[in-house]
Amino acid sequence: MGCAVAESLSILYASLDPKTTLSLRRHPVRFWTSMPAYPGSNTHSIVIAIQSLLKSKAKYEEFEESLRKRLNWYRVSHPMQSMRARWRQAALDGDGPEATLSRFGSDPMIRSALMSVVMQGIDSTAMRWISHSARIASEDEMVIQASRMVAMATQCAQVQRTSSSIDTNQLLRTLADSIDDVDLQQRLLHLDGLLQRRESLHRAARSLGYRRGVADRAVENAILAIYAFCLHPRSYRQCIEEVIRLPGNTVGIASLAGAILGAAQGPQDIPKEWLDNVSMIPYDKKWISQCVERVQDWPHGPEDIQRTAILPTRIVGQIQRNLVQGLAGLQLILGRLGLLR
Repeated sequence: MGCAVAESLSILYASLDPKTTLSLRRHPVRFWTSMPAYPGSNTHSIVIAIQSLLKSKAKYEEFEESLRKRLNWYRVSHPMQSMRARWRQAALDGDGPEATLSRFGSDPMIRSALMSVVMQGIDSTAMRWISHSARIASEDEMVIQASRMVAMATQCAQVQRTSSSIDTNQLLRTLADSIDDVDLQQRLLHLDGLLQRRESLHRAARSLGYRRGVADRAVENAILAIYAFCLHPRSYRQCIEEVIRLPGNTVGIASLAGAILGAAQGPQDIPKEWLDNVSMIPYDKKWISQCVERVQDWPHGPEDIQRTAILPTRIVGQIQRNLVQGLAGLQLILGRLGLLR
C-alpha cells in the first residue's frame, strides 16, 4: 500500500500541466478528483510478483515462468500503456543503461524491494533471486546492481526500529561499500555528501543532471528514492510530498520511495486521507490481508511452502479495473485540457 498510494498521487500530479503543478507546490499534496485513484503498473507488479512467488513453491524456474506469463497478460490487457512505454524507450535509447526500460508492469526495482521483505533478508539466496528477477527486465549490469542496492536499502528500512538498525545518515555510504559498479558507487558517494548537508531532493536531482525535471530512468529512480528515504526515514507524508513536488515524471521514484517507507513504517504511517482515496480494484481488503498473511513470513519450512496456496486471480475484476482506469485517465486528460471543473 505504500507503493500504491505514492504511485496514485504521482500519476495524478503527472497529469497536470507544468503551470498548474508549479502553482500547487506550496499547497499540501492531495487527491482532488471525483473518482477513486488507481495505482499503476508498479503496484500491480508487486501483486504479480507475490502471486508468482506463491505459485512457485520456492522454485525459481517456476517463479520466472509464472512471472513472465502474468506480465505478458498484464501488458496485453493494457495495450496503449505498453506501446507508450516502448515509445519512451525508443526516445531514450541513446541515454545508456539509465534509460527507462521497456518494462511496463515489470519494474525490477519494485520487485527487489518486495523480495527483500518477503525473503526476510539479503543473504546469498535472496540476492540470487533478486538478480535473476532483475534480468527479466534488463541484462545491463548497472540495473542489476541497482536492484541489489534497492534490496539492501529496503532491508535496512525494514529493520530500522530494531536492534539491527542502520543509521540512515550512513546508508548511502554503506550501500556504496556493498556494490561493485564504480559509476554507481560514485553517484551514491556524491549524494552522501549532499545528505550530510541535508540538501533537498530537488538539489540532489539537479546534481544528477536533471535540470528540467526528472525522467523515468531506472537507476536514477532507485538512487533518488533511497535519498528521499534517507531525508525522511520516519515520515511517509514528508517523503512522498517532496518526491511529488519534483518537476518531471516522478511516478517511478514515488512508487519506490513509497514501497521503502511502507517497509519501514507500515500502513499506519500513511496519511488516512490518502489511503482512503486509493482503490485496489479488483483486490479488496480481505484479499490483500490474505496476500500479506501468506508472504509475511515466507519462506517457511518446505512443508509450509508446499501448503501455501496461491490466491484467486480474479480475471473478470482485472478487466473491470482496466476499463475503470481508462475512464479515470480520460477524466484527468479532460481536466488538464480545462474541459472539466
